[in-house]
Amino acid sequence: MNRTTVLTATTAVLALAACSSGTHSNSMAVPTAPSASQSATATPTTASTLPPGVSLSNEGHYSPPGPFKITPLSCGPYTAAQKAQFGAGAVGGLVYSYTNVSNTLTGVPDLSVNFLQGSNVIGRNFSHIQTPIGPGQTSQNVVDALSGSGSDLSDYTCELMSYTLNGPGSSSFAP
Repeated sequence: MNRTTVLTATTAVLALAACSSGTHSNSMAVPTAPSASQSATATPTTASTLPPGVSLSNEGHYSPPGPFKITPLSCGPYTAAQKAQFGAGAVGGLVYSYTNVSNTLTGVPDLSVNFLQGSNVIGRNFSHIQTPIGPGQTSQNVVDALSGSGSDLSDYTCELMSYTLNGPGSSSFAP
């Protein structure tokens, strides 16, 4: 064995030892199959299912699935029909549908959305749904694009954060 082979083998062994020590900062988790209790939960929104101008935050990406499937439909100015349908007071925002994929009446999702110009958050708002929907039912709602002072925003993209269930003992879930 020549010296180059020994050095290469030693480097490989040291690299493997460093990775298995648990101190490596970029170690990757191995995904596991969902448990039986998770089988009736929503599949989180993925980048491939998002309309133009909508992105998914790291918070939304890494939150666990919940009892609702959130589907963004559009981001931007509302049409006259959308303003009438939702009673929207803002000029625009995020329009989305939500489906109860659980086996029970679970509450209502309060979806959190950041409104961005580039990578800067220029507004953040939540949906405020009042009426729960039953298992298998779908409805639509909006999150108005407003600044922190309550004024209408323009020229923005929508970033889905996560949603909570309106009620006691709430956790955050992936949209």
